[in-house]
Amino acid sequence: MREGSSLLFPEDSSGERPVQRPTHEAHDRGQPVPIQVEYRILDPRAPLPPNILAAVHFGPQSLGAALHGASPALEIEVGLLPLRQPAPTELWFSHGPVRSGRDGIVRYACDDHFLFALIEEPEDAYPGICAAGEAVYAALKRFQEQSAFPHLLRIWNYLDAINEGTGDMERYRQFCVGRACGLGLGDGANLAGGSATGLRRYPAATGIGHQRRTHHVQVFWLAARQPGTAIENPRQVSAYRYPRIHGPVSPHFSRATLAADGTLLVSGTASIVGHTSRHHDDVLAQAEEILRNLAELRGQASIPAPVPVHAETSQTETNQVETQQAGVNHAAPIRTASDDISGGHPARDLMKVYLRDPALLAPVAARLRRSWPDPQILFLAGDICRRELLLEIEGIQPLRQPLPAADPRTIT
Repeated sequence: MREGSSLLFPEDSSGERPVQRPTHEAHDRGQPVPIQVEYRILDPRAPLPPNILAAVHFGPQSLGAALHGASPALEIEVGLLPLRQPAPTELWFSHGPVRSGRDGIVRYACDDHFLFALIEEPEDAYPGICAAGEAVYAALKRFQEQSAFPHLLRIWNYLDAINEGTGDMERYRQFCVGRACGLGLGDGANLAGGSATGLRRYPAATGIGHQRRTHHVQVFWLAARQPGTAIENPRQVSAYRYPRIHGPVSPHFSRATLAADGTLLVSGTASIVGHTSRHHDDVLAQAEEILRNLAELRGQASIPAPVPVHAETSQTETNQVETQQAGVNHAAPIRTASDDISGGHPARDLMKVYLRDPALLAPVAARLRRSWPDPQILFLAGDICRRELLLEIEGIQPLRQPLPAADPRTIT
C-alpha cells in the first residue's frame, strides 16, 4: 500500500489522491452506529481480538509492545501510571473489517464508520512545545481535511511537564498557542475570548501532563462519518471563551460531544465554575464540584443520571476501599480477556480519573463510588492543566437514544 492510500484516501485510476473527499451518502443517511468501548484486562501472551479498532494501553511499560503484530487495530501507549494493577486496556470495538495505514506523521485505523488516528512527535525535533504543538495540529488539520471521516468527536492531548514555566510561558499555555496556529486560528490575540462559531467547531478534548518524561507530544483522536453535537455547561464559561487571564490563547474544545448514536463523550472535567478554579488544595471538595459539572452536562445532553447509592459508606464499600489501597482490586468489575466480547461494551459509564497525587486515590475512589455504583473507572497519575487542580475526570456515557437528525449545534 502506498503511504496514505486506503479507504481513507481512495485513489483514482491515475494513482493520484483525489482533491475532493469521497462521499458516503448511504452511511450518512443510515441509522447511527453505536460507539462500543470498554476497559479490559488483557493477556499479554494473546493477540488482540479481531474486532478491535483501537487499543489504548497505559503505563511506562504497557502491554502494547507484546500485542503488536497481525492486528490492524491502532495501538496507542500512553505513558501515564495506572494507580491500580493489573492495568486494563481501553478497547474501542470495530463494526466490520479494519483498515490501517500511515499518512506522513499520522497513523490511523478505520472501519466503515469510525476512525482512530495518532500523532506522536519527539519534542526535541522542535524549538519548543509551542512549535511541536503547531506541527502536530497542522498535520491533524491536513489529515482531517482529506479524510472520509470529517467529523472530529474526541481528542486526547498528552505532554510532558504541563505546568512547567511561569505566566504565559507555562508549557500548557504555549501548547495552546501552537494548537491554535496549527489549526489556522492565527496567533490567538483575537480569539482569547472565543469566537461566534466556536460551538460548531470544537470537539471534546483532554489535556494532561505526564509525570514521567516521555520526550514526546502525543495527540490522538476519534472521528466519524456522522457529525456529533457539541455540549456546553451553563455552570462554566466555554473553554474557547476563557478570558485573557488564562493565557494568550483559549483552549479550543467543547465540554462534551454527543455522538450521533447518543453516546456522550465528556471532556476532561475539573473543579471550575465560570472560568475560575474552585477549592484549592481540597481534593474531595474538587471532586464534588466535578460531580456537579458532570451532572449538568448529562442534563444538557438529556442523558439520565445514574442512581446513586446511599450517601453513607457501607461496610462493603469500606472493605473495597481498603483493598483498593493495596492496589489489587477494582470495586467495579473490569472485564478480562476471557469474557465474551461479541456484544461490545456493557451499558455502564466509563470514567477516567487523573490524579495529581496518587496518595489521594482511596478517598476519591470512595466518593465516586457513591455517585457511580456500577461504572468502569480507570485511575491514572497525571498532572492537570492548572497547578491548583488536583484531579480531572473524563467519561464515556453510554447511549440512551439516538441523536435527532439535525441540531443547530452540530460540529462541522
